[in-house]
Amino acid sequence: MLVSTRAIALNTIKFADNKFIAKVYTEKFGLQSYIVYENSKKRTSRMFSHLSILDITVFNKNNRELQQIKEISLNYIPQNIAFDIRKSSLAMFLI
Repeated sequence: MLVSTRAIALNTIKFADNKFIAKVYTEKFGLQSYIVYENSKKRTSRMFSHLSILDITVFNKNNRELQQIKEISLNYIPQNIAFDIRKSSLAMFLI
């Protein structure tokens, strides 16, 4: 089933040369893990910086633990988390 939802990026793990696994908290499904194929033209790994808000379209199947993302677009990137020690420590605690 193809579903569009908002998501908050929490963590990424490198899986292969052009793939990574992203753990995100979605508005409709809660905490989910998605496999993301990285395009050479778009740097999709930069979109998944800590606590960035994304608009994603996903293929969701209930019997799988690892879902697949079709489209990704940025909604909001927090700019000053990396430069403020209080905000970065709070973000690390939440993640």
